[in-house]
Amino acid sequence: MHRERMKRGKKCSWQRWRTGRSIRSDTDHAVTYVLDSNFPWFVGRHRELFPEYFLEALLAPG
Repeated sequence: MHRERMKRGKKCSWQRWRTGRSIRSDTDHAVTYVLDSNFPWFVGRHRELFPEYFLEALLAPG
């Protein structure tokens, strides 16, 4: 889903999404790697920003 639509669909602060832009249109695609050691804290604090399948994948073994 395009980030602008995600922002409109969620009740969250714009600052939470100021992490860079991987795609610029609906036809673009990208793979994003999170390499920040604060990511587990961020996910725990803002679980509502992530789809359930993503959260389940974080907990999956391997």
